[in-house]
Amino acid sequence: MYYLADYYLKHHQALTSPFSIVPLLLGSFSIVLYALLFYFSEELVQMAEATRRGDKIYFPVPIALPLLFSWVHGSFAGHFWDLLGFKPRSG
Repeated sequence: MYYLADYYLKHHQALTSPFSIVPLLLGSFSIVLYALLFYFSEELVQMAEATRRGDKIYFPVPIALPLLFSWVHGSFAGHFWDLLGFKPRSG
């Protein structure tokens, strides 16, 4: 899978410096997602209750939210460890 942040790292030399802006942007986006999750927690509970009652229009929400959080946080963590200089061992 080709991530947007990886595209920018490969095609924009200004972002490949040791103090890259990509981890900062992804970390900020992750913080905003968590803040929105807490802000809209009541609405998410109402969606879950409506789905349980039979209103199936909200069923993609509990599938899409964890995927979005996982993608953003995973991208951030990968770029953060690269920024710190940690690389996996090559076997």
